[in-house]
Amino acid sequence: MFKKFNRICLAIGLLALAPYSDLHAQGRPRGSRPSFSRMLAAFDANKDGMIGRNETPSSVWERIKIADKNGDSLVTKSEFIAAGGQA
Repeated sequence: MFKKFNRICLAIGLLALAPYSDLHAQGRPRGSRPSFSRMLAAFDANKDGMIGRNETPSSVWERIKIADKNGDSLVTKSEFIAAGGQA
């Protein structure tokens, strides 16, 4: 019974992460930094050219919020590159 429960939890977790799996399917090695253009393609829901806190899962925002130098909860291309990211 416990093993079945674990399998169900794992399946639910994998399904929840499925929308974000394309970041690793775009030809870059796991662990490498994604480019700003790939981040935009994955997360820029309103197509304003910036990545907003409300457009990303909290786990993603925790990784990129360091680039938000002016604290407006938006990461621009110039902020992303200044923080060491790729265009």
